[in-house]
Amino acid sequence: MAVPHINYDKSKARGAALQNILLQLQNALDHLAYEFGVLDKMKTTGTDGTQATHWPYATTQYGFNDGANPPVASDAKTLEAYNELNSLKTVISAAITQASQKLA
Repeated sequence: MAVPHINYDKSKARGAALQNILLQLQNALDHLAYEFGVLDKMKTTGTDGTQATHWPYATTQYGFNDGANPPVASDAKTLEAYNELNSLKTVISAAITQASQKLA
């Protein structure tokens, strides 16, 4: 069952707080999408980014590592991060879009 549009009073303190949170979430999503775009452009030219060997530059720029002590740079961890951020961006985008449309 679809939930219809939900109205709230933005002039009330809690309504304004809710509106502010929704704007902050959208802003955070915009920043995530931008940073993901930066990461995506760091894959080796001419590759599709599906292999760990496609990510040496991003590994040095972001410092993705194996978590050892001392940490060892890891292109495999960069690929894992890329895939995780891509999934996160997609899921969060859908959730924020839905909430924003219903609570506009």
